[in-house]
This record gives sequence, structure tokens and C-alpha cells, in this order.
Amino acid sequence: ANSRRCAEELSQFRYLYVPAVNSELTSQRVLTTEFIHGIKISDRDTIQAEGMSLVDIDKQMLRIFSEQIFHTGFVHADPHPGNMMVRRVDNNPQIVLLDHGLYEFLPSRIRSALCGLWVAVVENNYQEMERYGAELNVEDYRLFAMALTQRYVKPTKEQLEKDFLAQFMNKKGPKKFDRKAFNKLPEEEKEKLRASIREFHDRMFDVFQKMPPKLMLIMRNLNTIRSIIKDHESGVERSREMARVAVSGRYSG
Repeated sequence: ANSRRCAEELSQFRYLYVPAVNSELTSQRVLTTEFIHGIKISDRDTIQAEGMSLVDIDKQMLRIFSEQIFHTGFVHADPHPGNMMVRRVDNNPQIVLLDHGLYEFLPSRIRSALCGLWVAVVENNYQEMERYGAELNVEDYRLFAMALTQRYVKPTKEQLEKDFLAQFMNKKGPKKFDRKAFNKLPEEEKEKLRASIREFHDRMFDVFQKMPPKLMLIMRNLNTIRSIIKDHESGVERSREMARVAVSGRYSG
């Protein structure tokens, strides 16, 4: 049922294929689908050797899952490399999505707030981050936004005064900082840093406790596709690609 629904809801994407289920050979315990020849999506050398573009594939993958997260709300929660293959169809790459056993469904209220939060992060709009964080039951919107998007959100001036860890960050995230650099710090700053790390851990735990439980599997999806794109080294800007879909998803009902 999940694979059929996925195929129907994403039928407009010719660069996606969901293997057909063979109903005659399927039971409650056994699922039988058509066999597909393809290349594992993590095998970038073979993909490139076949003349397919990793940039195109990554953009297509992001479009597929953005559609699920921000529009349909019916999200494949386990898109690891073993569940995605790439093949060439009509001289273009096509992603084959497998194993539809684990899905999460986002109600429109959660999905709409998620759209707004994602766009707010890309636009560095703190007021909107706070607004949509509240809609998702999270007060610590900045930390929540970073956990969700895996993108560093610099603190406001007010937050900076309370956030000792921020001085070890730049606009891209953590600065280079190792044990040798830590040992050079005065003892007072070392203790401040330790306390800040403990506080960060407690804040993150609080965020996970308060956010809608349904978002746990959405984060699993987001982190998995982020890892694939990172390994591809395609240079595709994940956050902005997804924000383009989130903009329209906010108003899709």
C-alpha cells in the first residue's frame, strides 16, 4: 500500500520510479516487486562512469523528498543508499526508490509549520523561526532549526550574550578547535566551555522532548539524504533547493 501510494502521489516526476508490486506473489508476510537493474546511489564512481550527473541526481532526490515532506505529508522514513538506485532512462538519470515499509505521515498543521520554519532558516528570519517553532511546540527555536536543517543558525545579539559556545563558531558552524587549542584556554574559560556544552546537551534534549514525535522520522530522512549529498560532493545547496518547495507547501493546504 505504501509503495502504491508513493508512486501515485509522485507520479509527476519522471525521474522517479517505484517498482510495481506483484499482487499474485504477495501475501501478509511476503512482498514481491519487479526486479530493477540499477546502480546504488552511493556508488558515485560508477554513476559518473555511466555519464550521469551527480548534481542532477541530488537535485532530483531533494525534489522528491521535499515534495513528500512539504506537500503530500506521506514521507519515506528510511531512504538510505541501500533503498535507492539510479538507472538511465531515455538518456536521463532516474532514481528507483525501494523498501516502502517505514513511512511517517505529517498532518497539515505540522507540515505547514515545517514549511514556514524551513524557509525562515534559509532567509535568516528569526521572527518567523520563533513563530513556526512555537507552532511546533518548541521555545528554543534556534536550536530546533539547527537540529532540523543541520544548518548553523547564528545567535542574535541577545542570544550571543548568553551563548558562550557561539564564540567558537563562524557563519558555517564550528571553527577549527582541537584539544591543543582547548588546553591553551584559561581555566575559567575551560570551565565555561564545559558548562556550555552540558547546557547545550540539556537544551537539545528538551527540544526533542517537546517537538511533535512525528518529526523524529522526518529528521531521519533529512539526515540520510544530507549524508548522501555530502558523499557525492556535488555542491548542491540542500537547504535552498528544499526551501523552493517549502514556499509553495506552506499554502498547499
